[in-house]
Amino acid sequence: MNLTKSILTNLIKKVEAASTTLGDIEGMGGYVPQNTPGSGAGVGKVLTDIFTNLFGVLTVAGGIIFIIQFVLGAVAWISSSGKPEKVQKAQDKMINAVIGLIAVVAVYGLTFIVGEVLGLNILNPAEYIENFW
Repeated sequence: MNLTKSILTNLIKKVEAASTTLGDIEGMGGYVPQNTPGSGAGVGKVLTDIFTNLFGVLTVAGGIIFIIQFVLGAVAWISSSGKPEKVQKAQDKMINAVIGLIAVVAVYGLTFIVGEVLGLNILNPAEYIENFW
């Protein structure tokens, strides 16, 4: 009991010693692009931030969905108890996850190639939106 009390006391002292003030936090909570409407930045800058972030989020979401589906397929395979129909279903889920990941990477690559052929940087719409506004 004394050992537990001693450990907890030392832990609390370390946490209190590590506490530092972060200063004043201003602005709205959550995610807010740096250049929001009303901050003096043009509409083009706000749209640029939105589109650039959207491309990144969708690409990451595709990768996360791949991982989830692949792991679920692996778990289904492990828990199939050797029954051929369950093993096949699990393998199909894993194969479909890989096909989905290949599709995401292929679309990203094709978008890059089309942009290069047309002389546009499609994956970085910032320069075009800024020039448009």
